[in-house]
Amino acid sequence: MELPKPWFDLNGYRKTRLLEAKYEAEIAINMLREGLYRNAAGKTFQAWKSFLAAVSIDAINELSKVYRRKVKIRGLRERIDEALYVIAFMPTTRMFEVSKVLSALSPMMPYLTLASLELHRYQYNGPDKEGAFSVFRSDEDAKEFICRFLSDMAVVYRELAKEEFIDLTYCKEAKGT
Repeated sequence: MELPKPWFDLNGYRKTRLLEAKYEAEIAINMLREGLYRNAAGKTFQAWKSFLAAVSIDAINELSKVYRRKVKIRGLRERIDEALYVIAFMPTTRMFEVSKVLSALSPMMPYLTLASLELHRYQYNGPDKEGAFSVFRSDEDAKEFICRFLSDMAVVYRELAKEEFIDLTYCKEAKGT
């Protein structure tokens, strides 16, 4: 599945990114089942990043006030609006800034974005008993947090995408054990 470019098809891009967010989250759940917690954290981060890009379409006017330049994209003759560039690539370094703009759609956006960035850090650094490289002191802490994050993401996803997210039965069952 090729990702439509937002400068050509905003609705197609949004739809594809929402689907991508669901796929990434489902893969994260499967990785949790297999005990691959760091990989699950990475997929959870990717799910959030895709979702953030998708719902950014709904705030394109507000984002255009923050990102006002024209940028050159390889393969295009004309420069595009920086807001479209940020939506298309959703650089990790811009995610929090974008989420602050999106807080008008849901106040949870900045908090979940910061949480996703901590999952991203854990993916690379793993658990750290001293807490210097990761806020997660154990893989079990990360597993619980991933489930909680996906549960919170599901609420915001349903609210903004107006559709169901994914089956989180595994997380509900894991919480009970």
